[in-house]
Amino acid sequence: MTSSPPNQATPAIQAIEHFVHPGQICFDKAPGHILTLLGTCISITVWHPERKLGGLCHYLLPEPDPRKPTASDDGRYATLAVSQLVMHMTRFQTQPAEYVTRMFGGTETTSSRHAALEIGLRNIAAGLDLLAAYGLKLADADVGGRRYRRLDFDLGTGQVNVSYGPFQGAMKSGGRS
Repeated sequence: MTSSPPNQATPAIQAIEHFVHPGQICFDKAPGHILTLLGTCISITVWHPERKLGGLCHYLLPEPDPRKPTASDDGRYATLAVSQLVMHMTRFQTQPAEYVTRMFGGTETTSSRHAALEIGLRNIAAGLDLLAAYGLKLADADVGGRRYRRLDFDLGTGQVNVSYGPFQGAMKSGGRS
């Protein structure tokens, strides 16, 4: 039988980092971090404070085009991405109301006054409607504006650190910035 010398520390558990691209969803338990970068897209984070698990979805559009076939696990669309997050919650035998929920993104990309054309605003509205429909209570939101967001979601603490930068695709009165 072998053993470690008495002065040798037990190795620490390594935190895993997941980078979530547009259209992807990640759900895991601590220790770990989920990272993403947002413009007009929306990320919704969910975190279970007792079980130290959570997830993040990164959707691009409110809903799929009804004229085109779409896979049920296509995370590019809010309707499918949020339903997948809820599916992960049930796999861990938890309920949506047990989670701390936050929403990020929805950058405005044009100076247009036509809200129907503004994808960031439509993504925000779709997310809010879906959270209510699934019984997820929004604890915090950082949405809209004219800057991109980089998220670092810590699955151990539930904290989401956000850093900001100028959104290069934003339209200004004089043209593209």
